[in-house]
Amino acid sequence: MDLLSNFGDKFGMGTFFVFVIPFLTHKMSSFLLNVTYLSVTINCVLKIYWKLPRPYFYETSYIPTSCSFEYGNPSGHG
Repeated sequence: MDLLSNFGDKFGMGTFFVFVIPFLTHKMSSFLLNVTYLSVTINCVLKIYWKLPRPYFYETSYIPTSCSFEYGNPSGHG
């Protein structure tokens, strides 16, 4: 599961796009990139709006595998 989780981060998705986009039609690749840009933008705006701390900022029993200093996810999970 850790491998799948790491694939879903910025670098994993960037790698995915580098290898998949060239094989798609122009219309499909444009749509996919636009949806990605829109979802990332909405996610960033919501993080800034809600300013939810990540769990390890206030709960010492959580030990993160990597430390991110950005706000938590709008969905409420760390």
